[in-house]
Amino acid sequence: MSSPISKKTNDSRNQNIVNDVKPIKVKDNARFKMPDRRKGYIQKAQIGDHKVYLHTGEYDDGKIGEIFIDTNKEGELVKAMMNNFAIAISLGLQYGVPLDEYVDAFIDTKFEPSGNVLGNDRILSASSILDYVFRELAISYLGKEELAHTPSIANTKDITSENADDKFLKIVKNITSKGFVRSNYEEKLVDLSDVRINLKSKN
Repeated sequence: MSSPISKKTNDSRNQNIVNDVKPIKVKDNARFKMPDRRKGYIQKAQIGDHKVYLHTGEYDDGKIGEIFIDTNKEGELVKAMMNNFAIAISLGLQYGVPLDEYVDAFIDTKFEPSGNVLGNDRILSASSILDYVFRELAISYLGKEELAHTPSIANTKDITSENADDKFLKIVKNITSKGFVRSNYEEKLVDLSDVRINLKSKN
């Protein structure tokens, strides 16, 4: 049976050990700013009589980090609100809000303009501009094929693991917008089987 003195000594040592442990400092609310030169794409579409231009910006790894929304028939007030809405979404993305959260929030929102969509090969109708925008982003960046109205022409198989060592494919990924090719890098490549590409650096 241990004595009270030895128990106090052990407790004192344990307390000292706890005090010596330094907490890990984690930077909260860190904003991951976009690179100065970045990839992305512009998608033009028409909802009813309204033309909508969706601009995206991506990080080096292909992750979306910003959007801009332009329309042609809206008044100055609506245009300003849409621009500021896009800025707010972009800031959220840069602070780490998952794109899925925005997709779940704005898909199927209903207001005018709405109706048939022209100019987008995957989306044939939309219940609002926001429904169209986030449906397009979900298909292009998240691979949510269930939100598309037409099947993908390209094979949607996962090529990341199969071609991890393919240097040419890696280069293509570095210079190509993930959203523009809708993650289907391999299917968008031109057949270069008869072309020998020397990827070694010159001496």
